[in-house]
Amino acid sequence: MNKISKKKSERIAVDAVTAEANKPTSLLAANIPVGDKGISFDGDIEVFNDDSESVGSLLGKVPVQVKGKQVKEFTNGTRTYSMGLDHLKNYYDSQGVILFVVEIKEKGGY
Repeated sequence: MNKISKKKSERIAVDAVTAEANKPTSLLAANIPVGDKGISFDGDIEVFNDDSESVGSLLGKVPVQVKGKQVKEFTNGTRTYSMGLDHLKNYYDSQGVILFVVEIKEKGGY
């Protein structure tokens, strides 16, 4: 299996999360820059109560962390991912985070 670079893995993972948020029936808007990341958070996802995406329809923002992981086969069932205690403390102090672990196959698919 050819190793995908960390930067490419990050781009693929962010693109996958953004693509899901951009589906026509989604009431989400992903704000996740590639490369320019915060200390424990990669960005956020805005949540709306209708598809107008207007100021009045914004319910709030959810902080996110996105990780890309190259795999031979997709995981069935529960997926684990190791994180540092300092990151977990930051998530707790910020009232949570959504952690996306995007599995990436070498020959395509995530």
